[in-house]
This record gives sequence, structure tokens and C-alpha cells, in this order.
Amino acid sequence: MTPEVAGSPGTVLGRYRAEELLARRRATEIWAARDLETGEAVALKMLRRSASDDAEARARLEREVRTTSAVKHRHVVRRVADGEHDGRACLVLERLVGRTLEARLAEATLHADAVHTLALELLDALAAIHAAGLVHRAVAC
Repeated sequence: MTPEVAGSPGTVLGRYRAEELLARRRATEIWAARDLETGEAVALKMLRRSASDDAEARARLEREVRTTSAVKHRHVVRRVADGEHDGRACLVLERLVGRTLEARLAEATLHADAVHTLALELLDALAAIHAAGLVHRAVAC
């Protein structure tokens, strides 16, 4: 899998160094990266080269920038920065490390009280998103 955005792990994009390709979507790539000024681990989401001239893809990423800027909540990923690199829009988010909700729910050892806690955290985050006037089309924990 040849990355279209950052080239390869170790590539520096502004103040961020790409470390690992986490996901490739239709129009974007998401990289685990490191902020070279603060040392913070971040997720760098950028338009793929093949989507850099796609007005709809650019508009979706710009909406995501506005959305992540509008919601400040302990259970909602934090926007660190946004901008462009080589003419491609990018969004820098805090990097969350852990397992997906799907993986946690698949565990036979997940107790009812843990499910209850997860549900309350998810509902609390969705309430903050809705209070900001937004509707989330995909929910991930």
C-alpha cells in the first residue's frame, strides 16, 4: 500500500512527522503522527492526492474542521489544528489509542456495569454534539 499523502513514515509535513498509516478512505488518509514542537501524538487526516481537486471531498473535510472546532467535550476527539499541505486540506486531531467499541463489546468478559458506563459516556458526548447544533452521522467510541 503506497501512501498518496505523506509519502512514507518519517515524512515531515509542516510541524508533524508521519509515523504510521492508520486508515485509507475514499478521499482521505489518516496518519499517526508526532507534533515536532510539542511531542504530542496526533492523528493527521489529509485529502488524498487523487481527491485534492474534488470539491465535494474538500467541502466534507472543511465541514469536519468546523464540526470538531464547535464541540469541546471530554468524550469527543479534540481538534488540534487544520490547514493545507501541498494544496491538500488537512485536519490534525488528538490521537486516541485503544480498542474500538465493537472490539470491547465482542469480549466475553465485558460486564454489564462496563457497558452501562460506556453507554453513558457515549450519550453524554452525543448530547454535547447535539447541543452544538450538529447531528453525527457515524458514531465511534
